[in-house]
Amino acid sequence: MLFRFTLKNTGRNTKTVHFGFFGDWDVDDDASEDEGATDLGGRLMYAHSTSPFDRGTFVGTLLLGAAPSGSFFFAGSNPATRPQTIADQLAALSGAITRPSFGPADIQNIHAIGPITLRRDSEKQVWLAVVAGEDLSQLLANAAAAEADVARRREESDIVLTPETETTLPEVTRPATVRAARVKGRAIVK
Repeated sequence: MLFRFTLKNTGRNTKTVHFGFFGDWDVDDDASEDEGATDLGGRLMYAHSTSPFDRGTFVGTLLLGAAPSGSFFFAGSNPATRPQTIADQLAALSGAITRPSFGPADIQNIHAIGPITLRRDSEKQVWLAVVAGEDLSQLLANAAAAEADVARRREESDIVLTPETETTLPEVTRPATVRAARVKGRAIVK
C-alpha cells in the first residue's frame, strides 16, 4: 500500500519538519512475541513474530522522499522503554534517540525521515509504503518494488493525483498525530 503526502509551508517563515509514522504491529495472536528491526539504511522498519507457530509474516513501513532520521522501537506496555514526553517523541523523530531493533515484546515504533526544510510557499512530497512478506527476503523484495513504483510515479510527474482530504497541521512545538486510516492527501504546514 502506497501513500503520497505533500508537505506545504503556507506560513511566512521557513519551517523544518520531520515526517514520521507511529506503528503498533500486532503480528500474530500473541503480540508479546513480536520483534522489530530496521533495514535499508533506516528507510525500512519492520516487525515479525518470534513464535515457532507463526514465523511467516513480516510487515513494516518504507519511508521515501528524504533521508531517514528516526528509528525507535519500544514496548508499548512498558513505560520504561517508550518515549514518555513530547520532547522524547521529537527526539525519536529526529534521531536524537534511536533503538533500531527490539523484542521480543509487544512492540511499537516511531519511524521518520528528515529534516525537511520548507521555505515559504514551497512543498515537498514524501512517500510511505506499507510492505509485507512471508519472510525477510520477500519483505525486502516488496520494499524494492515499492521504491521502484515511487520512482516511476515521480518520473510521470505530469500525472496529478487529487487528494480527497486535506489535513492542516497547526503551528505547534509538539508533533501532530495523523492516522493513516483517515488521511488521503495533503498535509499543510502553517
